[in-house]
Amino acid sequence: MDGEPENIDSELHVNTLCYEFARAFGGRCHYIYAPVITRTAEIINAIVQDANYEKISDFWKKLDIGLVGIGAPVKSSNLVWMGEFGRQAIESLSRTGTVVEICSVFFDKNGREVKTDFSDRIIGVDLDTLRNLNYSIGMAASREKVTAIMGACVEFRVCVCKNIHANKIFASD
Repeated sequence: MDGEPENIDSELHVNTLCYEFARAFGGRCHYIYAPVITRTAEIINAIVQDANYEKISDFWKKLDIGLVGIGAPVKSSNLVWMGEFGRQAIESLSRTGTVVEICSVFFDKNGREVKTDFSDRIIGVDLDTLRNLNYSIGMAASREKVTAIMGACVEFRVCVCKNIHANKIFASD
């Protein structure tokens, strides 16, 4: 539901994951041919006027279920963010109180959006679209994402994680 990182191995690439998921359920996937974060505001303005982007954004208007990953910008658990931004950017996000990433938008532990230098250059579904779906599902697996899952819960009607992580979340209340 957002653009793609430019430098990640193919088996972890968002396009590969979407293709495999669609294939498993007899569906079709459609790709955004764009980076997840553009280098300049001018580039994002050009991309959103492209026919491919218009087709994808029309699909977003027809969604009834959204399934997205819950990311955590921690240096040891997220290969995508390490590759995309590097250690300094992740440490900077940590200093701002960022604990969760959803569709390349960052949030603190209370689910409040954290503005970044690139907030206006993200290619992806508007989070209000996800908030208004009948089913918006966030998924996470890493034990380092427990805090991220807690921060993301305000954004989703359903959160999917391992039992061990759910137990930690409920134990912290």
